[in-house]
Amino acid sequence: MAFTATYLPYARGRYFYYYTSTTGVANESLDECLNLSQAFEICDVRLHISDVHQSTESFTMTLDANAGSPHDVVVIDWSAQGKQDYVWRPSTTPMVYTRGDMLSFLLKLSDVNNGKCGLTVTGWEIARL
Repeated sequence: MAFTATYLPYARGRYFYYYTSTTGVANESLDECLNLSQAFEICDVRLHISDVHQSTESFTMTLDANAGSPHDVVVIDWSAQGKQDYVWRPSTTPMVYTRGDMLSFLLKLSDVNNGKCGLTVTGWEIARL
């Protein structure tokens, strides 16, 4: 399982649309990394789980900063217990990530519902930063 990319041309950079999904196997985890070759900003992160899970697992997005571990941070930490859909957008200003920064996404479905889930990440590659 890996991200699939779609790009749209735009003057300030390229818009990207990455998506991935799980297959619905019991106790399957969604564990993906977004590592672009240039600076970028995130427009939104969307997660859909096909069945409501009663597990206490959470969905996380973690920044592995190119500047080193003192700059690593958990950006999203969302409890998926009893929920299906989640949409995250930066609050008021764009969150710009520098070249070499990596975002890690993790969702572990630990019950036996065998539900599928899909993750979509959209944003802009920034031409020069």
